Amino acid sequence: MANINDYLKWRGDLTFQADAFNSIDALMFSLLSYVNLDSALSKPANRLTIREAATIYFQMNKPDEKEEEKDFISRVPFLLRDAGESARYADIEMSDYENIVDTDSNVQMAAITFHLPDGTDFVAFRGTDSTIVGWKEDFRMSLGATEGQKLCAQYIDRIAETYCKPIRTGGHSKGANFAQYAAVFCSLKTRERITEVWSMDGPGLHESLKADEAFDEVNPRIIRIVPEQSMIGMIYSDDDEDMVVKKDVVNSVISDGHAEESKGPGRLQPGIIPDEQQPVSDHDAAHDMHDPCAESAQENVRQVSGAVFHQPAYIFKYGKC
Repeated sequence: MANINDYLKWRGDLTFQADAFNSIDALMFSLLSYVNLDSALSKPANRLTIREAATIYFQMNKPDEKEEEKDFISRVPFLLRDAGESARYADIEMSDYENIVDTDSNVQMAAITFHLPDGTDFVAFRGTDSTIVGWKEDFRMSLGATEGQKLCAQYIDRIAETYCKPIRTGGHSKGANFAQYAAVFCSLKTRERITEVWSMDGPGLHESLKADEAFDEVNPRIIRIVPEQSMIGMIYSDDDEDMVVKKDVVNSVISDGHAEESKGPGRLQPGIIPDEQQPVSDHDAAHDMHDPCAESAQENVRQVSGAVFHQPAYIFKYGKC
């Protein structure tokens, strides 16, 4: 199975004018949101191409190629570098970078906007980073709307008002949840501009949030892609609409691959291929996570959250959503 680096080799020479936006592009932008660009894009008004951002990042940071194998987030800067060397992505401009980590409000939210040659913007939201705050916010998502989600809705409203373009939005894991929340709870004017919402192995919205009429409006535009036996991506998921892919091609995007080609008659674009052989039992087992707090009173969840996140940071050292 090919991976995202193979995709850059295979399709990286094709611009968006030559080959239209596809699902792997959505995953690419979702992943690039994990790169810490605090130095390169220190002000929201700053605007750089992916090539320029990669150059500045590696001038100011010296990541060890050996570190690339340690965890998911440490690999993403190298994806930025490779994208910056490709004809497809190098000249795409990125702007409005925000990175908020607020321990007082328990908020971890980051977003960036990519300005595509087809006249659309892709708003990418970052998933959980390595901070305890990020993990604590993940836990609180099981109680309803979080401050991070609300900031995402405000962010996409600003982007819509500033650039007045059609919007695609998306993210990976918690970032996918943020994109869904933003699309549902942004202003009506913004919502009318949103054409697609890409959820890459991300939890859906809390059941209480789906009661909003706007959810029914946005739901047909949400494209959910989850790996087989996914747990995170099946939380609060409407699994009848999920595209299940053959292996964990989203969470292991760089080392294990995800970008298998779509070839054959009538299939001219590359993309993430659904697993038509996905066993129903595996999908149903993952869907048992649909409501992780169904047997817990809301106050009990709050108490557990408080107890867990007063523990030493090393508890959360390994693994990220």
